[in-house]
Amino acid sequence: MTARFYTGPAFVETLAAKTRTAVLMLQTGDAIGASSSRFQDITGVPDDVRAELYDTGLAFVTFDTAAEANAAFDTLVANWPQQGQTTLPLTAVLGLPDRRTREFQQIPGHERTFKIAA
Repeated sequence: MTARFYTGPAFVETLAAKTRTAVLMLQTGDAIGASSSRFQDITGVPDDVRAELYDTGLAFVTFDTAAEANAAFDTLVANWPQQGQTTLPLTAVLGLPDRRTREFQQIPGHERTFKIAA
């Protein structure tokens, strides 16, 4: 058996490329079991995804097209509260079939970070 270690972004990138499916990973960090009202800030994804984040802090979402995935990612980022307006940390990694990835991270008390890898 060969074991491989992946970071979250590397796993999403590899999964998207191998399955030829756009994959969005959402992680809410230490917010598991937090007030469910804080999870309403997560937009652009179905309610069951928010429920999974509330229960486990981690969710993977697949999309039929890269355009649909990019639109969901853009909606999520555009609607995410600015620093100081939420205490919910969020990391979002979008892996596309062409091996491009987009990352967004907002941790309370820190600046937002964005990464786009080609």
